Amino acid sequence: MYKENRKEVGTARGKIKLIESLLEGQIGMSEGLADRLLLCTTYGACTQNCPCGVRFDKIILGARAEAVRKKGLSPIKKPLLLL
Repeated sequence: MYKENRKEVGTARGKIKLIESLLEGQIGMSEGLADRLLLCTTYGACTQNCPCGVRFDKIILGARAEAVRKKGLSPIKKPLLLL
């Protein structure tokens, strides 16, 4: 994603920093943050290539679950999950 938009939020490190700031209460859940969390495809390349072994896939999925708990699902996604 970084190659496409050239912004730190396009990297695993950038998203982890945003999630950390959210969990520490420095920022709140917003539509913009939710959109950034959705930029991750959970393909797993970040996890596979991380020299420190950080399980970014688990972090992003946990953050998305927290976003749903705090903000709920969008009206578009609700019917899809009820199938």
